[in-house]
Amino acid sequence: MRAFEPDILDELNVERLETVPSLDDRLAVSVELDMDDTSALPPNAVPALRAALAAQPGRIVRDALLATGHVTLPLGDVEIRLGWADLNFRVEGREGFAAAADREMIVALDTTMTPDLQRKALARHLVHQIQLMRKEARLNVDDRIRVSVDARGKVAAAIEEHSRYICGETLAVELRCGSSPAGWLTREVDLEEARVNVAVGRA
Repeated sequence: MRAFEPDILDELNVERLETVPSLDDRLAVSVELDMDDTSALPPNAVPALRAALAAQPGRIVRDALLATGHVTLPLGDVEIRLGWADLNFRVEGREGFAAAADREMIVALDTTMTPDLQRKALARHLVHQIQLMRKEARLNVDDRIRVSVDARGKVAAAIEEHSRYICGETLAVELRCGSSPAGWLTREVDLEEARVNVAVGRA
């Protein structure tokens, strides 16, 4: 996975990828019976299996499946062996986290938006809007442009902070904050709850 870390970070727009031995402090795992065919089970086995699963921590059941490919549950005088196809695992992120899982991996995403992340998100959103305007203006993919954003305060500060990134992504040779120059393609867009005018002109 580390070999693809740059691609993962870019595709998901996340800052850091961390591999940890346990996510118990960030999410809860639960498991329930999910058998399509229960005809081979003893009579009244389904309610008992569901109760047995509910009594065990989902993480313990999942660890057993990862170790051996199955989990064994006592049912009266017999034992029932269940595999991945018989069970449905659910993960729920604790406060501040979103979570998802597949057979061999669980992922927790820290959803806390710091001021730094908010500024970076604004810059990415501005890049997206400028790229749409490039297409609307029918510019060639290698055409250089000039960009003007009628922004003030925090929005202007975020644009200045990430100006190098914005220019690099949009092939802009100039990025300035101010009123829209005459003759440039101008659109009104929402940037972090601030509605601003963005203007694009060929360099």
